[in-house]
Amino acid sequence: QEERSRYLEYSLEKDGVIVSRGTTQFVRPKAFDYLPATVEAEVKNLGYAFSITLTADVFAKSVVLSLRDYDAVFSDNWFDLHGKEPVTVTLPKENGLEKLTAEQARAQLIIRCY
Repeated sequence: QEERSRYLEYSLEKDGVIVSRGTTQFVRPKAFDYLPATVEAEVKNLGYAFSITLTADVFAKSVVLSLRDYDAVFSDNWFDLHGKEPVTVTLPKENGLEKLTAEQARAQLIIRCY
């Protein structure tokens, strides 16, 4: 039964910076006992891009980002969240996003977990 609720989280660091990370589950995803995740997002305006920092209250597998009314190319838009450990991605201000404030970008953000 523990195999259905436990997973292995790992990361590769270079000079103190995480360059790669991942998870391994011990059963097929359809057999894993996922807890319902609540994902929070904080959006900041960096001038040339938006910084989006995401956290979840529990393990969230396959978090996917998109915008409601714009085409967007995030620095990463398919990743796992590990509880309260934050993940930050950037969203360049292009394709009409130049006019948006951080609050408007947050309102456009769609977050899905599979």
